[in-house]
Amino acid sequence: MLYYFEVETPANTGQGESKRTALPLNRGTITKVGFLFPTGCAGLLRARIRRFGRQVFPTSTGESFAGNGTLIEWMENYVLNEEPYSMELETWNDDDTFSHTLYVSIEIMRPFATAEGGLLI
Repeated sequence: MLYYFEVETPANTGQGESKRTALPLNRGTITKVGFLFPTGCAGLLRARIRRFGRQVFPTSTGESFAGNGTLIEWMENYVLNEEPYSMELETWNDDDTFSHTLYVSIEIMRPFATAEGGLLI
């Protein structure tokens, strides 16, 4: 399953007033994550993903992703086996003039049924 989200964050949205966007997902294992910061963001749009109130991506607590014409993409092995399966995207935009849009993709491998009737994630 491939999930895709476009999230626009208005100008002058500081970290203290960050935008929180629910990312509805399904049960499974996240195998790939991508953040695309289009040209023009100039490192002013920042983003991170949380789950259950805890920062998940980037792994470094308190850090965030940023870029300008930059694709940040990696292979992952993060299991979603507890409801709700959604995650939360936190964005802020230090640009004083322009809003910026972040493009996020998340690939999830579905659980597999076992011969005993259980699920393997």
